[in-house]
Amino acid sequence: RAVVGCSSDRVTKFYIPLGKGLVGEVVETRQPVIFNKMEDNHTYLKSIEDAVGFKAKNVAATPIVIRSRIFGVIELLNRTSDEGFSQQDIDFLVYTTQLAARAIEARLILNWAMQNQPISQQKAA
Repeated sequence: RAVVGCSSDRVTKFYIPLGKGLVGEVVETRQPVIFNKMEDNHTYLKSIEDAVGFKAKNVAATPIVIRSRIFGVIELLNRTSDEGFSQQDIDFLVYTTQLAARAIEARLILNWAMQNQPISQQKAA
């Protein structure tokens, strides 16, 4: 659970079921999404907005996928341009998320290797 931005401390308290809300939809479909008019989005969970006191005007989101497993969703809110998020924005977000997934996977592999090496090698390290 990692959240950065205003109201981030309140956002981490939410559990979003699979298929519910924007994040749940991204997890279920495994596809990136752009919504530039949140009021028209049927998946938007207004209850989260009300609880954290932050209004999303537009959103771009993509899943973090490592070895066919979903590890989370990266979600960007409120693009400052009047047009909202573009296809170029989502392409860059997908690319960045793929880099993050590789870094997470490398760390998971390193952790596994460190935990599973023989005791004699652990003391030498």
